[in-house]
Amino acid sequence: MKHVKRITVVCMLLCMLFSTQAYALGDSFGDVVLRLSALGIMQGDSKGIRPNDKIKRSEICAMIMRAYGMESVAKNALSNTAFSDVTEKHWASGYVSLAIGLNIVKGFGDGTFHPDDDVTYEQAVKMVVCALGFDPAAQELGGYPTGYTMLAADKGLLQGVVGAGAKPATRGDIARLIDNSLDIPMMIQITNETSKKYVISGASDQYPAQTFSSNKLGMKKYKVIVTKIGDEEVETYTLQSENLSELSSTMTLTLLREKMIASDLENTQAYIWVKDKKIVMFQKDEQAEYDFIGKINGESNPDKTYVTNQIDDIQFKNGSKTYHPDLSKLKIFYNGKIVTSKVALVNRFAKFTMRDNNIVSIVLYGDSSYLLSEGGIITQVDADALQYNMGSTKGKLLSGLSDMNLVVILNGDEMSLTDLKPYMVFDYVKKDDTMIIVATQEHFKGELTSFNEELRRVSIDGESYIREKKSSYVSRDGGIKFNTNEKLINIMGETVSVYTNPQGEVRYLITSSKTFVGVVLSTTNEDEPAVTVLRNEEGLDSEVTYKLDENASGVGFDTLEQKAGTIEGVYQFQLGRSNLIEKIEEIAWLPYDSANNDNVFAAGTVKKLDSKSNKISVVAVNPKATASAATISKDCLIKDETNLFNMVDENGNFAPTIVKWADIKGKACDQVELMIDGGKLCKVVLITNGFESVQ
Repeated sequence: MKHVKRITVVCMLLCMLFSTQAYALGDSFGDVVLRLSALGIMQGDSKGIRPNDKIKRSEICAMIMRAYGMESVAKNALSNTAFSDVTEKHWASGYVSLAIGLNIVKGFGDGTFHPDDDVTYEQAVKMVVCALGFDPAAQELGGYPTGYTMLAADKGLLQGVVGAGAKPATRGDIARLIDNSLDIPMMIQITNETSKKYVISGASDQYPAQTFSSNKLGMKKYKVIVTKIGDEEVETYTLQSENLSELSSTMTLTLLREKMIASDLENTQAYIWVKDKKIVMFQKDEQAEYDFIGKINGESNPDKTYVTNQIDDIQFKNGSKTYHPDLSKLKIFYNGKIVTSKVALVNRFAKFTMRDNNIVSIVLYGDSSYLLSEGGIITQVDADALQYNMGSTKGKLLSGLSDMNLVVILNGDEMSLTDLKPYMVFDYVKKDDTMIIVATQEHFKGELTSFNEELRRVSIDGESYIREKKSSYVSRDGGIKFNTNEKLINIMGETVSVYTNPQGEVRYLITSSKTFVGVVLSTTNEDEPAVTVLRNEEGLDSEVTYKLDENASGVGFDTLEQKAGTIEGVYQFQLGRSNLIEKIEEIAWLPYDSANNDNVFAAGTVKKLDSKSNKISVVAVNPKATASAATISKDCLIKDETNLFNMVDENGNFAPTIVKWADIKGKACDQVELMIDGGKLCKVVLITNGFESVQ
């Protein structure tokens, strides 16, 4: 469910006391849809908005004409067009006629328009650029498609648009494209008796700015200041217009978006757009800078703890200047919420918000008087070292810990190094011979339902959380590789594992890998075929049931039924739409030198579990066997993505579990029997017997 935040707006309009819905610019796609729907630009049907569907030529004509403020004109202009395939009976005939007349789109030489053809991204960009009047400028840059694309990028039209080139555009990307165009000053034609030229409106006082929002949709733009935040639930904001001559009454604005970060909005500058005495859009002014980072200095009582309304001796230093805030008006924020309980302030790093040369709010950073450095996700902990991945950088190491004065804080409590486990997230600071590690094991799973880049928010199962940065680390393969450039729109609707930093902000988002190796535990075929598998998810055993796509390829369901619950039931699975299995592949096991155990390297043929080189050395069948060379030695490398399973218990019964390489490397293996997939890099290793001998 969306969270609705009510904002009290003190603004400049006569007789304006009412309630409506407004939507914030620069938001996630969900907010774009809400905004364009409110403006009547984007309209769904019985199937909904369908953002991932391709968009037709007739549909984009309708959206652009609505942005042009010509919806009613188009509906009253239903008539035969110049095209044989767009008659007066076609729902879009009015939109097409208007778009043709404004030189936004053209037909084909054979007298047809092809209203149901897909629109490519290049075509869509040209249409929006032409609607904004920039056709002459685009022609000077080289024309179609390069000139239009260059101009669109320069004007910010392509921000957040995923597609490109000659591929069919989606309804979602066209919505984003048109949304980006709403407040861009249009190019207008200036004609006199001797010449005709084009200028960008708003570039001078002679030609006031013309935009879709103001001139076509009839909205009026106002600059406001967020001057007050309400109670601790952060439900209300007061906005004040800088145009005091128009300030006469109070109106209530309902902003439909995820929970806002109060500490990022108070005392900031913003804009609102009003239409028909209703506020339709809200946008924070990212160009207005009021903040600086500094350290809180001053005297304190011994425990360095204050109740917020009793602070009387704290000074804030920014360089050489000392500020004395108005303590009666000062607000303190931590993790996006107003602090109402005791909080330590002295020697803390914070963001200070300025207004009229006074500090009016503080946003606390970190949980220590030290400034922590970013750590990462722990992969292994030894007696003297901690191995971890820092975002996309793998294999980092903190070593020599036994020689340091080591302090480990886990979930706020002092612990020991051995209490840290893989997949915990940590930060650290090293100062002289002291190392402080601050870690958390807080993580949870849920569906990514929306996000907001500007406010650094993600919503999981409808609940809103602060992101540590605008670009979180995202893994789409179960936590093996991370990428800060991954667009969150690409994983919308997927189940993600969310890992926070020690301050409770979201740092890592991990989706389940779409391709994985799994052990078939059981199958069902009641309503539709389904398989339950054991797979490795973020280093943990995970039993998951997946349904099969009706067109699934590869290994058939009958075979899965036969192999379920056996050592042979190990396959590579590929997920498709709606997390349905769309492909099942056999594992290419290495050949072995045994006549009795198919694909099993028997005890004695496994020579080494090499801890230094991270490899398994085995004796394999020579595929080009000769009398003198029936076998060959083979080394198989173990990587993070290698799947290791112990398939049986100590009694030889089928009981698969996930094995960590760190637990078995370097140990004796003369009694171990293995199945290993082909190739130099091991993707799958099954221990089929003798696991107890390496423990």
